[in-house]
Amino acid sequence: MRRLMQSGVLLLAASGSGWAGADRFDDEINNYISIFQTGSRQQQMQACQQLEGTGLSDHRLFDVLEKNFSEMAPVASGDAVDVAIWCAKALGSSGEEKYRASLQKVVDKAKTGKVSRHAEAAIQLLEQHKRWNPIISDRTDFRESESLAANRIANMLRSDDLDLRVLAVKTIRLGNQNDPYILDSLTGAMLKSYKNISGGKLKSNVQSMAEIVASSKDPRYLPPLMEVSTGTNHADLAEWVKIFIQRNYGKRAFLSPGASASLLPADASLEEQKQAELQNYKDAFRKDGSAQIQKNVCIALQWSGISDVALYDLIEQRLNEILVRKIRGGDDLEIASCDAKGLAASGMDKYLTVMRRMASTRQPKLAHYAEESMSRIESYKKWNPIISDEKNFQPDQTLQVNRFANM
Repeated sequence: MRRLMQSGVLLLAASGSGWAGADRFDDEINNYISIFQTGSRQQQMQACQQLEGTGLSDHRLFDVLEKNFSEMAPVASGDAVDVAIWCAKALGSSGEEKYRASLQKVVDKAKTGKVSRHAEAAIQLLEQHKRWNPIISDRTDFRESESLAANRIANMLRSDDLDLRVLAVKTIRLGNQNDPYILDSLTGAMLKSYKNISGGKLKSNVQSMAEIVASSKDPRYLPPLMEVSTGTNHADLAEWVKIFIQRNYGKRAFLSPGASASLLPADASLEEQKQAELQNYKDAFRKDGSAQIQKNVCIALQWSGISDVALYDLIEQRLNEILVRKIRGGDDLEIASCDAKGLAASGMDKYLTVMRRMASTRQPKLAHYAEESMSRIESYKKWNPIISDEKNFQPDQTLQVNRFANM
């Protein structure tokens, strides 16, 4: 089963509960065992750091780690202190009671107070990971096309446990920031969380999510980021998200297609949100709408499920006007490619005519974008009814959250 968003294209597939990557677990466990048996101190510390976000509780692995920890931690000094501390944290991440005694022994007898304190903290981690590991490692929604790390992080982000979502962000920062499936999952969690912030930890979590999503510089994530920056009731969070947007997308990103929608009251119904969104998109292509706003609209349309003919006629008109001119590259080329992608998102054959005209130009890049967009129309015929299906829409969530859930 492939991820829903990949390289700017929505990929929808049938869901299933089976996952055929079981052999990956054995390979992973054997790799960790090898590291703890023969790896350098640095490799062992890195492995311990990674284990926290794996949901693993396998005794084959943690028995090896326990043996190392029990021999090293009580007498650790110098550089070995850091290794002992990370081993304690990793043992705690097992969530297994059988390792409590070894941790407690180090609490009582460690030569270094720092090691003793971290061993005591690891005992508390055992309790957390008893709850977390079954969630992290649950294979029900694992996708065969994704890595173990990506599937586990997606599980964490779907959880209602805030501390587990904090761990997800921490795990992402270890080296998974550019994975498209993780970014999609992170965006969905961010949109689900930002309107219901009840404390500083949740606000910090949403801020961290926004920072990672924005750092991808992927234009698909600009509309969700703009929603958070204009929709949150926390001025400091809004300011930070705006900083992330400006840093990664430039100042022109604030010419956003979500501006008028953000003027809606917080309790606006889904129908009111849809009407405001559609009107806002149409306004962007009338009269003196800026090219940047129009580009942002075409990006947002690719995961909106919108099939409004009047809107797409306006985009078609703008694309025809560009094709009348002799396009040599630059802004016109970029605008035409965005228009073609936007029209593809309609899922309507009526726009094949203008795309064929675009494909017949002598500009290779323009022809390539046209051919690519024509091939997407058939896909959007299937995708749009799924994305826009209101049967499972939740009235307390925004349009974007509901569409992400459908995808």
